[in-house]
Amino acid sequence: MVNLRPQGHANAFVRVLPHLPWPPPVNGDSLTDVASRRISSKVWVLDEIKQLVRQFSAGNDHAINIITTDCSRDLQKLCLEKADIAEFVELLSEDHYLNSAWCMASQREGVKVREEARWYPCDAYCLEVVRQINDSESVENKLYIKMCKTASGKMLLIASMHESIY
Repeated sequence: MVNLRPQGHANAFVRVLPHLPWPPPVNGDSLTDVASRRISSKVWVLDEIKQLVRQFSAGNDHAINIITTDCSRDLQKLCLEKADIAEFVELLSEDHYLNSAWCMASQREGVKVREEARWYPCDAYCLEVVRQINDSESVENKLYIKMCKTASGKMLLIASMHESIY
């Protein structure tokens, strides 16, 4: 006889934070079903997010991870690296908070994950920064940053970082 433990909800975040609304949009299309992805209140404590950033800054390269292909592309366009993400997150305050929503992580080639497990509850922030491009040139950016922690709380996950329209 095999003793199987109950698995609970298919989404790790709903298992850990059962107050989160479920389900996100069935079709997974974030552009056409934005309203159904909304979460009515902030999910993460900003100081806990910043603790993960400090772990990265102290040498833990695995403390920050990018979870969408679009985010990776946007970071390349802006010439940003994880160290820049860490610096910007450290600058955030509660005043920069915009909203919270479910965000779907990109499917990784060769990795089979149920769709329910690819939804992440993220908090979005907007931050204005001035970045030094070279010795004589600086650029002003208004950045949209959407992020969450892993369900275990050991890693900061970045879903979006791009020029903001807010």
